[in-house]
Order: sequence, then structure tokens, then C-alpha cells
Amino acid sequence: MAYEVNRDPTATCGPEIDFMTPTPSGSFERPGAAIQLDFEVAERLDLRYVEADKAEKRPVVLHHTLHGSCERLLQAVLERTAGKLPLWLAPVQVKVLNNLAALHGSRERIQEALLSAGIRCELDDRDEKIAFKARGAALEKVPYGPRGGDEGERKRQGERPVEGQPDENELLPLEAFVSRVTREAEMSF
Repeated sequence: MAYEVNRDPTATCGPEIDFMTPTPSGSFERPGAAIQLDFEVAERLDLRYVEADKAEKRPVVLHHTLHGSCERLLQAVLERTAGKLPLWLAPVQVKVLNNLAALHGSRERIQEALLSAGIRCELDDRDEKIAFKARGAALEKVPYGPRGGDEGERKRQGERPVEGQPDENELLPLEAFVSRVTREAEMSF
């Protein structure tokens, strides 16, 4: 791992290890996490411990920034992905879109199958045109927006795929779609 020693004359504590993460522009503005030795706080608080030989010693306090590092990590991920999170991290993984009254049972069947497979899924049942719903799903950065029904019904409605989706023109049987999304939703590092 590459590292750099940065001596800061204004530091009030002892040695510090900062884990710097780059911003999308490539600069290193703030640490993603920090671990710091503090020799002063133990003295100010009059902290002591007793060693095995009964001698009193003053401890060294170790600070770490766990609280802020989680937020900074999420900020870095959102900046790097422009809000389009990987499927496993997306809060809504699939938004089921359909506006055909005749296919009402179909969209609920899709949602049921996805929810039972553990996929975070929402049903957009607003009475709006499919293009309007698809645009909303794209703006929300939802990875998938399937629509139920056969190809003929879909073409008669003038349906267009959600922009940027993988294999956006592909028609899949429900079981194959659920299998694909489940596989893609697994965290793979």
C-alpha cells in the first residue's frame, strides 16, 4: 500500500493515520477515516492504570473516526457512480412499470415473484403513461423497470425501454428475469 508521511506542525495530538480517499476529480481533500494517538487527553482527565508491578502509568488514548467515515464512504460512492448505484446497493432494485388495466394481475405477479426472491421492489401503479413512469424510474436511478404483458400488447402501447438498463430490449420470461436480478444483486467484491 502506498503511503506518504505528512508532518503537521499544527497538530495537537500525537501521530495520526489518515486513510485518504480520492474525490471524483482525483484530489485528496479529506480523510475517509482516521486513527490518532492522543497523549494530552489522558493527562487532562487524569487517567491512570496500574501495571502488574503495581506501578501507576498514564495511558495513551486512541481516537478513531468511525462515525464520519461511513458517511464519507457513501458520499464517495455516490459521487463516483453519479447516483447510479450497483444493483446490490440500490435502495430500490426494481420498479415494476405498467399502465394496462388488463395486465394489472401481471404486474402484481412480477412484484410478488421479486419480493419473494428477496429483491427490493416497488410497483408504480399510478395512472400515467408508461413513458412518464419509465422516465421517473430513470431519474431515480432504479436499475430495472420491467413491464408485464406479451410483446404485442407492449408494442400497441408504444412502450419504450427504460434508458440505460442492461439488455433493455430483451424480453424475458418472469422466472428468467427473477433469476438474473437475484444473481446480479448478490454482492461480489
